[in-house]
Amino acid sequence: MDLRGHGDSEAPATGYSVSTMADDVMEILNTKGVRDFVLIGHSMGGKVALSLASQQPDGLQSLILLAPSPLCQNLFLTLIEPICLKITASRMPQSKQLPKSRSDHSLKK
Repeated sequence: MDLRGHGDSEAPATGYSVSTMADDVMEILNTKGVRDFVLIGHSMGGKVALSLASQQPDGLQSLILLAPSPLCQNLFLTLIEPICLKITASRMPQSKQLPKSRSDHSLKK
């Protein structure tokens, strides 16, 4: 799908925040009855995919980011790491699951 203001999508005067565009994507998924999904985001779509993944991780099967818009360190720690841990944990036997979070983040300064 094209995000609002991109490709063949409508270009309203407002509503270009990452969270609003993530809501647009979720609305389409809900309208189509999609329960499990793979998010693929390129450039600005990468940030949108991350935002959506942070809101709806239970249905997320995979997250693929292609040259996403620059991410700040805090966005990585609050969005990407928890999603990766959740997806990995859901596919591992209970005895080998990763901890729910790390106390030491190598990216923290």
